[in-house]
Amino acid sequence: MKIKISLCLSHKLESNANLSNDSHLRLKKTSEIFFHKNCDFLMTTGWKYENKFEHSLAGYMAIAANEKFGVPPKKILKEERSKDTVGEAVFSKLLISELFPDLGLELFVITSDWHLKRAQEIFEFIYADENINLSFETIPGGELEAAEEVNNISLELFRSMMTNCKAGNTIMALDVLKKRHKLYKQ
Repeated sequence: MKIKISLCLSHKLESNANLSNDSHLRLKKTSEIFFHKNCDFLMTTGWKYENKFEHSLAGYMAIAANEKFGVPPKKILKEERSKDTVGEAVFSKLLISELFPDLGLELFVITSDWHLKRAQEIFEFIYADENINLSFETIPGGELEAAEEVNNISLELFRSMMTNCKAGNTIMALDVLKKRHKLYKQ
């Protein structure tokens, strides 16, 4: 049996704790896929990156998924440790493995068009497993973010960081994050 999850990659919050336009559009698309594909769960991601916010980014997105798009709270999983795309891949896989250890997975990853190349490569590396089906959906993202993505070197850093990590080995990837990634170093 396979569990189906629509996974919304977070973007950011505005200063007033409202979802950014990309976050809102990603969540809307994720909710549509949740219902259309008859998913078991919708997952939100993101840490509490500023103390002024009451909730984590995943928490705000979970609230919006319920209040704006009608996803039942019991069908929403929040992954609140991720601080970037690599973390979203690693920590979402750890959470799914913890909750559903013996089930296969069909995962629908939703992000912005400007973010797809990076997200796809990272998720395909972290989720490399014969019992996992990944698919990706995009929303038209912001022009400013698309322009900034052109100069983003995080994919090169990811490749370099994971050089000695076996694709699909989540424990090894977590260890690499904790030792080599600036946002997760302990």
